Amino acid sequence: MIHDDVENRTFDIDGVGRVHACGKLGNPLVILLHGFMQTGASWAQIAPQLEGYHVLAPDLLGHGKTPFSPGDELSLEAYVEQVNTLVAWARKNDLTGRTQSVSLVGYSLGGRIAALYASRYPENVSALILESAGLGPKNDDARTARAEKTERMIAELDRSIALDPTHPLAAFLDYWEALPLFATQAELPEATRSRVREERAANDPLALRANLSDAGQHKMDDLRPALAHLNKPLLYIVGERDVAYTEIARDLMRTWADEHKDSLLCGTGFLQIEVMRDVGHNTHLEAPDQFAQVVRAFLMRTA
Repeated sequence: MIHDDVENRTFDIDGVGRVHACGKLGNPLVILLHGFMQTGASWAQIAPQLEGYHVLAPDLLGHGKTPFSPGDELSLEAYVEQVNTLVAWARKNDLTGRTQSVSLVGYSLGGRIAALYASRYPENVSALILESAGLGPKNDDARTARAEKTERMIAELDRSIALDPTHPLAAFLDYWEALPLFATQAELPEATRSRVREERAANDPLALRANLSDAGQHKMDDLRPALAHLNKPLLYIVGERDVAYTEIARDLMRTWADEHKDSLLCGTGFLQIEVMRDVGHNTHLEAPDQFAQVVRAFLMRTA
């Protein structure tokens, strides 16, 4: 049931799970998809700043308060269908407006899901915003390397669970936070780092293991060509200190140029790359005000 008091609230939807809402009914709809070991509440500093929009941020499968049972499928396909169920629910409840579509924003894991969803259901997406999102291995060697990296992560998770069943994620979080990808987060205030670690530690280790195994980047197709032909406004946000993902952004730009080299126009689609200064992988955590400003400006441009 839809209520009028949706400024900030949470509720559950069958087939989706826990959803965090912010903003007023009737405003253009934006769906925010969080990253690995996060929840929809991870967008708490961003959603209120998207003034003029109605924001929905689900807890993705295996995360937060969305139910998970051992044996549940946590593949990329399952995540895509979770998002599709949310979009269908929004449409049924007259939240998608005249266009019957949504603006989709995703960070890291959520960005990969958003990119795959947009490539599968382009008619449901009015604009796509990807933050530090992997776009799939480009060849077999890259896929093998990514699969090996994922196996090392799973081994670290298994070791952590066995080491301390009472606090099964403690050792894994030490490993995770020491990854070069997250080095810039060590510069965040202690209160922020504690909050982020607490959020990560609240996850179900078996759900995280299933996610790594079933929805890792090694399971993805190369989405760059599909995104180049999406014919939708696309914004890719990356931190300048995130070496790996700035290269993904450059590669996406090269693919876009190659795919459209024989045409002057790309229909209604266009690509914008936003490199945020002096931040790393999680730009919306490290520079929330700047991130929100970039996203809102892009949404207003594409409305």
